[in-house]
Amino acid sequence: MDNLFQRIHQYETGLYLLLAFPLVLLLLRAWKAWTEVQGALFGLEWEQARRRFYHSLLGATFVLGLMVAVFFAATLGRREYVGMVIPTITATLPLTPDATTGTPQPTASPTPLPPAEPDLEACIPGQVEIVEPANGATVQGEIQIRGSASIPNFAFYKVEFAPKGTALFLTIKAGRQPKVDDVLVDVWDTGLLTPGDYLLQLVVVDTAGKAQPPCRILIHVQAP
Repeated sequence: MDNLFQRIHQYETGLYLLLAFPLVLLLLRAWKAWTEVQGALFGLEWEQARRRFYHSLLGATFVLGLMVAVFFAATLGRREYVGMVIPTITATLPLTPDATTGTPQPTASPTPLPPAEPDLEACIPGQVEIVEPANGATVQGEIQIRGSASIPNFAFYKVEFAPKGTALFLTIKAGRQPKVDDVLVDVWDTGLLTPGDYLLQLVVVDTAGKAQPPCRILIHVQAP
């Protein structure tokens, strides 16, 4: 066993470099999936992107665990630990490695997005606007969403919702025809949601792929 620890210590740097390659790939894949989550038009696309994000994050966590295992095994393989007798699992090991033990690899964690908030200033009459339901309205059962989605070089719009205090929006409907004071969503069954406060937003995108600031209102869903 001591010989195994010594070999790990001998090749410690190479093992870190070997593990760093899949770690970087997994983190890049997680970032790409998170970007796709934010830009998904439909619920199925959002679900697939969200699944890829969590799988990539899980894989990155596993690789980080391997790096930590290599660090501790390499520490036991250093000269000062070779031949050490550990009589029980309660034996005391150094809590903080000194200058000769190297520096553990830092663990990476995703930065959570701040919760979304209502933004009425981004609502532009006749261009990017939700007129029904109104901001602060209480709704229940099946409702219709009306408003305007018409900007220069219009490409498409999407209407999304999210529970208040979160930042992940689900798409209710997307459309490729501009609307001016018209129906954006024919029927939305709020009875499928848990009663509470929700954010409702309209995102309009032009042909260059640039999204206008979302018109975002707050509604309260009441139990049927």
